[in-house]
Amino acid sequence: MDKNHQMDLKIHGQGSSSGGKYDNVSIMGEGKVHGDIDCINLKIYGEGKFGGNLKAGSKVDIKGHSNIKGNLEAKKVKIQGEAEINGEIFAEEAVITGNIRTDGDCNAETFTLDGGFTIGGLLNADILKINLHLPCKVHEIGGAEITVKKGKLNFFKNMIIHTGGKELTADIIEGDDIYLENTYAKVVRGNNITLGSGCEIELVEYKNDFKQDKEVEIGTHRKI
Repeated sequence: MDKNHQMDLKIHGQGSSSGGKYDNVSIMGEGKVHGDIDCINLKIYGEGKFGGNLKAGSKVDIKGHSNIKGNLEAKKVKIQGEAEINGEIFAEEAVITGNIRTDGDCNAETFTLDGGFTIGGLLNADILKINLHLPCKVHEIGGAEITVKKGKLNFFKNMIIHTGGKELTADIIEGDDIYLENTYAKVVRGNNITLGSGCEIELVEYKNDFKQDKEVEIGTHRKI
């Protein structure tokens, strides 16, 4: 028997666990884990609550709602629904369809979102693609390629009626190549910056190229 092999954890219906190390974790229904989870893969179809850190060596796949008191760490994070993380997010790839909230930073190599978020710290990724279907709020964004666009009307439309508009609010956005729509920011800084419709920026600092839509409101822009 492989000494590195761990047992699987399955919660189907309603159930709970104290946590621990597992190969695969599956929650179908309502599951609660009181401590930390260290696994290879984790799937949630329904609702999962975690009293500590959630770490997966490969993939975390959430369809439904999840609440994590600690950090969320995985090679790939895929969320369809809602997730609340009291700690930070660490991932090589994060794909979000829905709404997430994290009190700390969100760190990924690639970050793709269709929906909304509230991030208490820094959103940092090499490649960021954000389609705004719900409000997005973050202190600071940093990345190489940053693209923020207003999402098209789809299955989020009922949520939008109840939760507000589709805009990104940030103190600082800094990257190499930046394209923004429907963004409110104090500072946008980068090499190449394009501001589309619906942007209100207090200060733009660019090194190479700067373009703006005629509807954009800018306090000051300067080449650095």
